[in-house]
Amino acid sequence: MKKLSFLIAGLMGLALMGCSGNLHDVVPSRVDLSAGGAPGAFNTWNNTTPWTTMDKANGIYTYEFAATDTKMDWKVLCKTGDWNGGAYGGEGTELELKVGGKETLVYDNKTGGGKNVRITGLTKGLKYKITVMATESATVEATVEAAGLPPVPYYLDGEYLVGAIFDIGIGNAWGFNTKNLIYSASVDNNTGYVTYTKDIVAIASNGECGINDCNWNHKMMGKDVEVPADDKFYELNGSDEGNFQVKGLTTGQPYRVTIQTHPDKKVFVKFTLITNYTLAVKLVHGTDATEYYINGTPWGWGGGWPIVNWTDGKPTNAYTTCKTANPNRFCTCSGGGNGSFSDKPAFVGKPGDKVTYEVKVVSCTPNGADPQYDSGNMKFDVVIKSGEIGVTIDIAAKTVTVN
Repeated sequence: MKKLSFLIAGLMGLALMGCSGNLHDVVPSRVDLSAGGAPGAFNTWNNTTPWTTMDKANGIYTYEFAATDTKMDWKVLCKTGDWNGGAYGGEGTELELKVGGKETLVYDNKTGGGKNVRITGLTKGLKYKITVMATESATVEATVEAAGLPPVPYYLDGEYLVGAIFDIGIGNAWGFNTKNLIYSASVDNNTGYVTYTKDIVAIASNGECGINDCNWNHKMMGKDVEVPADDKFYELNGSDEGNFQVKGLTTGQPYRVTIQTHPDKKVFVKFTLITNYTLAVKLVHGTDATEYYINGTPWGWGGGWPIVNWTDGKPTNAYTTCKTANPNRFCTCSGGGNGSFSDKPAFVGKPGDKVTYEVKVVSCTPNGADPQYDSGNMKFDVVIKSGEIGVTIDIAAKTVTVN
């Protein structure tokens, strides 16, 4: 018996040697947000924007932004590019997160439609950092703090794009006209990058191009710089002020000239072959005499909905308001459930590139009642080519086919 007792005691000792701390401790797993991000008003709700920094092992994720308002909404996505892959935000109402404060976020696994986090106490123009913490207790917390002044953008408004290689509708592209005037930039408030675009038609395969004011002053550092037309940025960092050389254009083809400046006053240029295309959407296997409405990324999810309960404030005239604003995004099926939308959204893109769109189709009635049919969000890919691209939505199967 003594030998048996010693044996049992020894085995228990060996078992205990493998434990550290309290035998009852169970370490919860952190929520993995490494594939996620923080879409919000500060990045135009771009759900593909990644974290600024990421420490998966310790569950710390940050996102920096420049405030453009005193309060701004956002949320945590578990997977970038997917509104329906789970999110963290508020519950019932927007969750207020004051600058300098900390809040625990609530998980929403429905359709990305949970409430947002609303940062308050911001100062326009200042830079801030959101820190999201996936704790060991499987909760997700967020703080926001001031991170200093944002970078100062370098603008080229009032300059002109001139040259011998392109037609921009003014005859002599060495002249000065509103069509080759550089203005209306997009600005990344976080990086300070300023981006301008001009669409041209090439009239020569190689030649000079320049950026300067109407007095031929303030020229960029383009001397001895070559810019191939290969959709890549090249810095105008030549030996002196002057024009730069563009090479490899195809005569008669349209191009987009992208001019980008950085806060350190560096200037970059790229030439991208482009084409114009439209999306023509039709319905099959719908219900005859039923009216349908379409919304989605081709329209920037704008235009509202003809559904009373889907409209802020729930106006009773939701259907009329929506149809008045977007008459060509309504269609009524007939002839065996077929229909087509006369609205054909137009785009410019690089031939051969793949673009992902997302749409939703709902049935609607003049009283704005909840839809009897809802396709849900449907994604589809389009390979860019010139002209009209057909898109067929099967109402019954809730699928999209690109012709």
